[in-house]
Amino acid sequence: MPLGSLEGGDAFPMLHELNAGKKSITLNLKSPDGRQLFARLLDRCDVFIENYAPGWLDRLGLPLAQICASNPRLVVLAASAYGEEGPLAQQRAYAPIMTALSGLEGLIGYGPDDVLGMVATAFSDSNSAYFAMLSVFAGLLERQRSGAGGLIDLSQTGAAVCMTGVAIAEQQLTGQIPGPAVTSTPASNRTTSSAVPGWTAGCRSRSAPTSSGAASAMR
Repeated sequence: MPLGSLEGGDAFPMLHELNAGKKSITLNLKSPDGRQLFARLLDRCDVFIENYAPGWLDRLGLPLAQICASNPRLVVLAASAYGEEGPLAQQRAYAPIMTALSGLEGLIGYGPDDVLGMVATAFSDSNSAYFAMLSVFAGLLERQRSGAGGLIDLSQTGAAVCMTGVAIAEQQLTGQIPGPAVTSTPASNRTTSSAVPGWTAGCRSRSAPTSSGAASAMR
């Protein structure tokens, strides 16, 4: 679809890529009719996913505990910025805030003094969706075993932290604060053929004293 053909200025390609083929309706949950229709929909659903700030559904008269009690086989996933409980639970956030708090933004750049961050990529949005998908699958498997659904509390910031595992391990092993170690300048990239047909190994040298180089493989 040409970007110029999108109406209302909605020209965000990833939005259309991730929602292709999805059918949607709009409900006014502040109205009695909207809440009644919402309850009828939940009776027919296997999964309910929401990413409101904690407490928002309570103020609408639809607390998560009540939803779970009224639909014991329903798998409910709440995907807020920082989880349903904790000191930051009531804070609202966007993807760049969550990846910054997770430490992920500080790992992207050309060196310790040249941190770029993700610029405009809303990585936390799509990343948390993968964690939500796997969590829901696990919930459905548990329901198949026990016959009961339940509530899954997903912190989108926590999901972003999971992407920094290598940096966390490096800090624990060396005592040094990790910096950018993924993006490199074109001049520092070298490729060589691999013993595995159809694969290429890309090697990048590093100046950090903890390692003489890093390697990755891609097809």
